[in-house]
Amino acid sequence: MVSPRIAEAVLAEVGVDNAVVDISHKASRADLYKAFEKWASEHDSEQYTTDQLVEIAGFSYPTVLKFIDGNPHFHKVKKGLYECRNAKLRREQALRGDK
Repeated sequence: MVSPRIAEAVLAEVGVDNAVVDISHKASRADLYKAFEKWASEHDSEQYTTDQLVEIAGFSYPTVLKFIDGNPHFHKVKKGLYECRNAKLRREQALRGDK
């Protein structure tokens, strides 16, 4: 026997006419990390505070600190201030002799 509470939850999700209402794919943490690194590479040489990075990434403060520590897409300028880096772009510029 299914409890009425569970039946209501299932019917609310599936719908009365057996059509699925909305099942959205939740992005994996790896996908979110890749999106954050992509964002950082698009903002080369721009500086952001840790609080700004937390807001942009959508992760908790400790998670962002752990992620950016030692990550080549971020360079620590001073405590609480980080610079975004695009290593591929910088290599290409170095080969061309650009600054």
